[in-house]
Amino acid sequence: QIFDAILLAGTKRKLTVKIAQNYPSQSQPNKDTEVLVREKAAEVRSLNFPRLIGSGILHTKLWLVDRRHAYIGSANSDWRSLTEVKEMGIYVQDCPCVTDDIGKLFDVYWMMGAEGAQIPDKWPDSLSTPYNEETPMNLSTNGLVYLSSSPPQFCTKGRTGDGNAITSTILKANKFIFI
Repeated sequence: QIFDAILLAGTKRKLTVKIAQNYPSQSQPNKDTEVLVREKAAEVRSLNFPRLIGSGILHTKLWLVDRRHAYIGSANSDWRSLTEVKEMGIYVQDCPCVTDDIGKLFDVYWMMGAEGAQIPDKWPDSLSTPYNEETPMNLSTNGLVYLSSSPPQFCTKGRTGDGNAITSTILKANKFIFI
């Protein structure tokens, strides 16, 4: 269902579809994205974390639509994650401060998936974020939000790392921690 929707979006609807994925391997060959590229439905870039930082994989699950809406969740885009595995996600609608920041995370992945990409000594200022643990977004829900990321090498200026975000969340607990 999701694959067919992406295929139609990129072919019949003529939308720009960009996919940043983990570098294919024998155990995870990314056959679906090969089809999308072959059908000219999507442009795909694969991040090779062992080459970039020595080890690791791309495990982020995010969908960014028109830089206006987004979905961030735990689910992989396969039938098992969507039907048998207990997953969760957050949908963001018409919230530019959040979706712009999500877009910056995607832009980092897109840059690093380019052929021969290297982690820059200094990330472009356009990828910097004012939102982090010290200066979170102040949303109309009276709550505060910021997006964290990992690995540290992929954290642009101003971005809080996942490890720090999780530790900070634990340290701010007053009554309980559910994991």
